[in-house]
Amino acid sequence: LISNLLLNEANFKKTNLKIKKVKFDKKLILENIYFKYPNQKKNLFEDFNFQISKGERIGIIGSSGSGKTSLVNILIGLLNPQNGKVIIDNIVHDKYILENVGYIPQEVFLIDDTIKNNILCGEIENFDQNLFDKCIKLAELDEIVKTSPNKVDTMIGERGLNISVGQKQRVGIARAIYSKPKILLLDEVTSSLDNEISKNILDSICNSLPNKVTIIAITHDLKNIDYFQRIFEVKKGK
Repeated sequence: LISNLLLNEANFKKTNLKIKKVKFDKKLILENIYFKYPNQKKNLFEDFNFQISKGERIGIIGSSGSGKTSLVNILIGLLNPQNGKVIIDNIVHDKYILENVGYIPQEVFLIDDTIKNNILCGEIENFDQNLFDKCIKLAELDEIVKTSPNKVDTMIGERGLNISVGQKQRVGIARAIYSKPKILLLDEVTSSLDNEISKNILDSICNSLPNKVTIIAITHDLKNIDYFQRIFEVKKGK
């Protein structure tokens, strides 16, 4: 759901919901949140409180099904709590979507096209060569680009058939960074990468992006927690 929505803004326009775009410039607070999915009898979150400041790097850990991804979806506005307040820069918001969100999922969506076009996602009108080259480097895609005859015009095949799992993940990272996000969501992004590559990519993301970029990472891999300023464990709805 989240990847489809973030990759294709047209999905919002096709709905009848009045969803407003909201900027996050100072602080985002969840206050006394209660949330459950329609098919659930028990609340996933009860009296749940959380806050994050702009520019922070935080990690979210927890067991499978604890609500890590649901928490992130509430933060950015893809899910609405049944009770409680979402306060962004001292204003209570309902039915909103945060602006300038970059999302890197565990399983990256790829089309049967070139490396370049998978990174740009159709945004070719105002192509920024310098930014594109930076994204290739930050995502550690420069090696495959250098060794491939067609460079960035190398076809990756349907669902990335012609490249490795790790390279697919790096294409997703380059895509998210190219969108110049103000908030970057990492959803188990290093789960398919070896330790050295994971370290290099997290180094690049956390140390090379502007300080004003807020980074939220969902992870079960505790070896990565040193990259984040605060760690939150989601457990039993708290």
